[in-house]
Amino acid sequence: MVSKYGIGWGYGSSPALYKDRIVLLCDDPNNPFIASFSLSDGKELWRVSRKGDCERSWGTPLIHKDDARTQVVANGWPFIVSYDLATGKELWRLRGGGDNPIPTPFVADGLIVVTNAHSGKAPLFAIRPTARGDISLAEGKTSNEAIVWCAPNGGSYISTPVAYGGYVYLANHNGVLRCFDFKTGEKMYEERLGAASACSASLVAADGKIYCPVEEGVVYVIKPGAKFEVLAKNEMGEPCLATPAISQGVLYFRTSASLIAIG
Repeated sequence: MVSKYGIGWGYGSSPALYKDRIVLLCDDPNNPFIASFSLSDGKELWRVSRKGDCERSWGTPLIHKDDARTQVVANGWPFIVSYDLATGKELWRLRGGGDNPIPTPFVADGLIVVTNAHSGKAPLFAIRPTARGDISLAEGKTSNEAIVWCAPNGGSYISTPVAYGGYVYLANHNGVLRCFDFKTGEKMYEERLGAASACSASLVAADGKIYCPVEEGVVYVIKPGAKFEVLAKNEMGEPCLATPAISQGVLYFRTSASLIAIG
């Protein structure tokens, strides 16, 4: 398979762990595949080729369990695909939009959230976990039986969104922050964080605040809600590209040269 970009930025996908197994997404354009391994001894349990389904991606797969099944959702282009964790069998597929899929799928309020962007397309999807078969949207449509809503131009390129307090927030590489009502997909606002801001890190939320680091070394603290309000701008002194971590009341920021813990 000839890919437009190859895998020129290297592998960005992290392993996904669930109980006694690990899932690896290896979307090398020449031989893309997804595989599951036993965590105890490394034995390969299944491997599925993604040729024809995905030319490249850098997102980490989501493993989601509900009462009906446990599925592995892999961002990709031209298709986002869900696999049965036990067997690797395909459960559903969705034609994506952005041809450089980087954000990691996640679950919020019982829905699977997936976005990707680049090459003029940037969809944001909210998907029912019960989806089956080809759930791709018909031309001009923003919902169907499996997709609760889609914001066709609402997605993010690199950063994974965060859902918090009934809204979903996305920061794009061009410094634009968007907020959508999570139930309806209605856009609440679209605002630029700063004239030269670029966001690669994923957003995190805690204690009534949204935290958004940008590459220029600033962490924006955003008030949750339907109106855009910056509560604080914290100068870190060094570029911020990594997603912050939150544990036991402490915020951890990894800059280009430091690890910073803030209580």
